[in-house]
Amino acid sequence: MGYFLKPPEKPSNPSPEDTEDSVGLKITLRVDIDDPDSDRLTVYFYNADTDTLIYKDKRVKSGSKATCKFTLAFNTTFAWYVVVNDSKLENQSDPWFFTTMTTPPDNEPPVADAGGPYSAGAGQIIIFNGSGSSDPDGEIDFYRWNFGDGTSEILAESPDHTYSNTGTYEVTLTIIDNDGTTDSDIIEVTIGGYVNKKPTANANGPYQGVTGESITFFGSNSSDSDGTITKYTWNFGDNTLGYGEIATHNYSKAGSFNVTLTVTDDEGDTHTATTSVEVEEIEAPGFEITFLVIATTILLFWRRIKKR
Repeated sequence: MGYFLKPPEKPSNPSPEDTEDSVGLKITLRVDIDDPDSDRLTVYFYNADTDTLIYKDKRVKSGSKATCKFTLAFNTTFAWYVVVNDSKLENQSDPWFFTTMTTPPDNEPPVADAGGPYSAGAGQIIIFNGSGSSDPDGEIDFYRWNFGDGTSEILAESPDHTYSNTGTYEVTLTIIDNDGTTDSDIIEVTIGGYVNKKPTANANGPYQGVTGESITFFGSNSSDSDGTITKYTWNFGDNTLGYGEIATHNYSKAGSFNVTLTVTDDEGDTHTATTSVEVEEIEAPGFEITFLVIATTILLFWRRIKKR
């Protein structure tokens, strides 16, 4: 039987506790570390706000705590996370917060607003927006999102996220203001099944031709990644329409025209692409050519009379 190395467990049980306030200025970070098949691990402590390394704790025994000590100033909200490595594989914790000050008694707490409502199909990107959150007497220092599907939490005001499976998920936005006060907003996100992907129109071009002669337009490079295109509609830019994957058109006037192709897929979704066509005027024969034709005709006629 083959042996496969397993990654370390996700670091857990942080100290100071997540969102804890009134933490002393001499900080000791602690976190539980465990690995199913490695005895000694390397643990990296990071500042989550800047993604900079604070400290590296070497040869930490599996099943014990990794520690990091440093000093912070008053009125500091600090975000941190931990990466544990067994020399082959690694795992990362969620971000945690704490503040080094006691919340002032006259501080007004912030108000979290996770936005929404949100809904999408499985595999489709959702852009969350926490910009509606506010702090009446200060500013918001951190936004943290938990998407409710077991993925890592994200520090961002407006992150994007993709759900792999259908269902209803509970999303939590936690905010922390500049005085260390927190607030949370919980919303539900519904992820449905299949979502049709729109087709992609391709009008090719640019094209060129002359007045009075047919110009052929090709839409055969258009595509639909999850179905078929059922309709091709051409607008030739001179108040006329055409239909079909390949279409022809005659222009009665010279000029530059914008040509648009709109394709419709089997779910009724559409997409439009634009190209151009340059149409030139067919020039009438010049005086010299006309004179030559007349002269040749007279000469031939005169020769026939002379032979008689």
